[in-house]
Amino acid sequence: MVMQKRTVAIALAVALMLMIASVLALLSSTKQVPTKGTISAFRVAVYENDTTTPVITPFYFDWVSNGSTTYRDIYVKNQQGAKSMTLSWTVTDWVAVPSNGSSIGVTLTWNYAGAILAPGDGLAVRLTLTAADNAETQTGLSFDVNINIIGTEV
Repeated sequence: MVMQKRTVAIALAVALMLMIASVLALLSSTKQVPTKGTISAFRVAVYENDTTTPVITPFYFDWVSNGSTTYRDIYVKNQQGAKSMTLSWTVTDWVAVPSNGSSIGVTLTWNYAGAILAPGDGLAVRLTLTAADNAETQTGLSFDVNINIIGTEV
């Protein structure tokens, strides 16, 4: 009788651990999100690096999973003849499949801090794509984004 109770208790404990493991597996499920970006530039040139290899358009970020980041480095150069400039940017046309980009929990930032670019000067800029811990994880989710980098004379 004592052996039966012990066997039942062990079986219940194992079943409980399996149920908890199943729930945790569902809660921590992540999917990787493929992304693609297009850069347009006004009064500046955008390159892969400082050797002036043009940026491939469209370009692809690495995959990003819930709670993680990925980045893409670019090089922005002032192509105005005699005017110094600062940079600004807009991010438009988030196109997400199968849902709206503003609700998928993915953001895009850059590390440009307002440096003035003299004529002919350039600088490296990092575009960072971040997925929130609770980013949408639907099967097949991907998105495209248009990045517009603008040089303004100072």
